[in-house]
Amino acid sequence: MQHLNRMIQIAQTASRIGDLTRKKHTHVLPAEHSTTVYLHTENAALRIVRWDKRQVEATLETRPPIGWRVATDYDANGVYIVALRRMGFGTVASATIDVLVPRGAYLVLRMDDGLVSLDRVRGTLNIAPEFPNQLTVNNNITKT
Repeated sequence: MQHLNRMIQIAQTASRIGDLTRKKHTHVLPAEHSTTVYLHTENAALRIVRWDKRQVEATLETRPPIGWRVATDYDANGVYIVALRRMGFGTVASATIDVLVPRGAYLVLRMDDGLVSLDRVRGTLNIAPEFPNQLTVNNNITKT
């Protein structure tokens, strides 16, 4: 019986440690069907799904929670979601982000070393080539 109690204590402790190393939170933002959704993430797995509601819902699971800066906002021009790693956490910090967007929303993604999954999406996807030591601003290429 003591052995069983000890095993239960170990399992409970492991569960609490797991809760400390990750955090799941949901942000719900109002949006029109024709809004623009801006997403900026790094080292994250991003899943975007279209739906019929007039809101954007972003569910983020961050690991470890202290390693992330997360901000959301909206205005007449669109909905903004930013999830960036804090300095010093490197590739140790990771995140899974599920975003539900209105069917008519225009998507603008800025991904820094991430994975993207698109569900229920119709349209054309253009991804610019990656050039080291180049910065493109308003179609003007500058060497850095």
